[in-house]
Amino acid sequence: MTQPAESPAAFSDRSGAVAVVLVSLVASLLLLAMQERLLGEGAVLRSAGYTLSLGVPALLCLLLRSARDRYAWICGAVLALLLWPLAFHTGDSCLDLPATSPDWTRDCSDIFTPYALALGVALFVLLPFLQCFREQGRRLPYDTLYHRAWDNAQAMAAAGVFTGAGWLILWLWAALFKLIGIRFFHELFGEERFYYPVTGLLVGLGIVLARNQAGALRSMLRVCLALGRLLLPLIALVALMFLAALFFTGLQPLWDTRRATSLLLCLVLGTVALVNSVYQDGTAEAPYGHLGRWLVNAALLTLPIYAFIAAIALQLRVGQHGWSVDRLWAAILIGFAVLYSGGYAVAVLWRGTAWLARLAPVNTALALLLVAVLLASQSPLLNLRAISLHSQLAQAGERLDRLDFKYLRWDLGRPGIEALQRLRQDPRVQANPLLQARIEAALKMESRWQDQPISAPQMAQRLPARPQGASVPQGLLDLLATPEEYRNSDVSECMAPAARCYLVSVDLDRDGAAEWILVSGERAHWLPVFGGVEPKWRRLGQLQQREEASREISAQTLLDAVDRGEFKAEPAPWDDLVVEGRRFGVLP
Repeated sequence: MTQPAESPAAFSDRSGAVAVVLVSLVASLLLLAMQERLLGEGAVLRSAGYTLSLGVPALLCLLLRSARDRYAWICGAVLALLLWPLAFHTGDSCLDLPATSPDWTRDCSDIFTPYALALGVALFVLLPFLQCFREQGRRLPYDTLYHRAWDNAQAMAAAGVFTGAGWLILWLWAALFKLIGIRFFHELFGEERFYYPVTGLLVGLGIVLARNQAGALRSMLRVCLALGRLLLPLIALVALMFLAALFFTGLQPLWDTRRATSLLLCLVLGTVALVNSVYQDGTAEAPYGHLGRWLVNAALLTLPIYAFIAAIALQLRVGQHGWSVDRLWAAILIGFAVLYSGGYAVAVLWRGTAWLARLAPVNTALALLLVAVLLASQSPLLNLRAISLHSQLAQAGERLDRLDFKYLRWDLGRPGIEALQRLRQDPRVQANPLLQARIEAALKMESRWQDQPISAPQMAQRLPARPQGASVPQGLLDLLATPEEYRNSDVSECMAPAARCYLVSVDLDRDGAAEWILVSGERAHWLPVFGGVEPKWRRLGQLQQREEASREISAQTLLDAVDRGEFKAEPAPWDDLVVEGRRFGVLP
């Protein structure tokens, strides 16, 4: 890995280091003011406050070269103007809770967590372009972008380590004095008005230290990237062998796992990451021998196939359950997996003197596209929550009972709440007391973790009996509706509109009275078993498959067989061994 002629990490004078520490300290004081609500209330204000006290200072700390660095201050001001409408949109989408609620941050987590992650990744990708533009103008050479990105990553990592080490020393300080009865430091270090500014000071000092030691950190980076050179042939071999195996097994085993999309994305993006760890800035000599390069090139040509299969897997899920926010994010990831895999395949086929010579323009273009998509996803231009809401309503159609009202209430923010309020006035809902009760219960929930009350008719509707004609005892339904059993037996998963569950009647102990087994689509390796006599029922234990992993039945196959009535109770092939009242069973 070559070294750039000029390091962007170095400060042009001492005032740059002082400015970085002061910016970090001021940011921590703003966070303290937000935490203590000194600047006001309201989701929009708090969203803007947290955004501007984290995003803008982070950029300034890595961009400032001196206190008089006009370019850095202008970039910070422009970024603040850009982030303000995004923060307003996110805060306005937050849940309809009082701003003084102690659970405000937790209850808004499904809105602010993706917002913070998207913003953080976008700013990290954008920063090297700003640094490179200052140094090189519009030319943006790839090797410079590469080094700037790694310098920034190392500076943040080093600042985190320095901050953690500083707090370890402070905690040791407090603990030592507490041993001899002096609790002053223990109480002081636990105060918000102490640890917010101290943390800001430590972060600022850590960034200054890292930027002044960029050369030493790059030496450590070279050691870490050397690991990628060892791992790339391994993941390339996995990609080739797995594709060959799919020709014999077909795609159905992938669909049965219900995790095909995430696993295939890990393979594609993991390969992309390792290729870049070997390619680095594109100036090094081609790695490996002829056989090694052939192996890597062949694996890169398979990546578009994996991205295409991941897209099919996602489409199958969307066809069954509609778009959710998580599936929309998966679609964005798949879109970039398709672009990266296609671009890397073209780089393999490109006739040039250097190995993967076209990798640099692909990475540069897709990095800028990633920034644009991430920022758009947190704006009305690409409102994932509104898209998800529209899809869920369209998927339900006239079957409003299939809607997941809890998902609308807590995962879609203001659009979901407003949709619930509109549905409450819908004539179809007003004519259905059960739907009315479910919507009212969702709107009255004070926490997303609160269990919704489940009525006996609703429980019976979501848990049909098998074999056909069997009747679920009322006492068993009452047991499953209790908060403890509702959580422990995964009954809550069966209440989702798209869930498929059965209560199966089988006489397992040959006493003439049927036990009941809860079979759900979430898992097939263990099934809760219930027994009793009306009105007293209890959970007896659970059924587990006795087959080895290669012969285990999938949840979908299990549900289909139960629905057809293809099940029976049989005595175990081996008796149990009882020693001192302890029972030992044979599990092949």
